[in-house]
Amino acid sequence: MSDPVRPAALLPGEVPSRWRLWRSWLLRTFPGRALTLGAAIKAITWPVNLFSTLPPVLEAINMVGSLALLFALAYGITRYAVWAKRRLLWRVRRRLILSYVFVGVVPALLVITFFLLAGLILAFNVSAFSEVGHLDHFNEFPQLLDDLFDDLIVAVRRHRHSRNPILERRSNTQRIN
Repeated sequence: MSDPVRPAALLPGEVPSRWRLWRSWLLRTFPGRALTLGAAIKAITWPVNLFSTLPPVLEAINMVGSLALLFALAYGITRYAVWAKRRLLWRVRRRLILSYVFVGVVPALLVITFFLLAGLILAFNVSAFSEVGHLDHFNEFPQLLDDLFDDLIVAVRRHRHSRNPILERRSNTQRIN
């Protein structure tokens, strides 16, 4: 499609058919010729490859055909993306989509990234802690908790029987009011 496509009303003469446009593109443009050459090479080497292995010369020609088809495919995808951008994404829609991306998607991705990073750091810290050997005495942990709670109960009972002057003063002021 070396010629820009214009509406038929602007062109003098008759409107060319789609077949003529495709034929013109296949025979007169470099990507069209690459597609034609690659398809022809593949059409010749594929039946030969079905019945026997290809000699090195034909294998190299087959590779050239594959590269030509890949080039034509990449060109077609690029042209389709440009067409879609022009046709579907007009100026206002493009701005709306861009603002949606910046307002909606980017902060969501940042939050997800933050929590994944925090989880990764936590996992690394736990693995480093267990690697050092601090969790070797994991069986002694319940006994440590029992001792801690016993000490806590004793401390609470001791402070319950002693009077705190600030608390007594506060309770006396509440009774007066």
